[in-house]
Amino acid sequence: MQVEAGFLTNIRHKTLIEASSAALSASQKAVAERIPHEMLLMDLYNALRPLDSITGATTTDDILNLIFSTFCIGK
Repeated sequence: MQVEAGFLTNIRHKTLIEASSAALSASQKAVAERIPHEMLLMDLYNALRPLDSITGATTTDDILNLIFSTFCIGK
């Protein structure tokens, strides 16, 4: 993996990026520990949410539609 150098000039953005990075680390650990994909999706959602606070790109409905499209909840 190639890492690009950069810097953040806004402390709020820095905090949000750190939160997103921590959630991505949790998702990597979940994959390694074979945690069910429903729980992995929550980790990924927790990584995306802080980034969306910066960009405003994804809504909660987008995430819920993605989650519920991948598995069936009791019928």
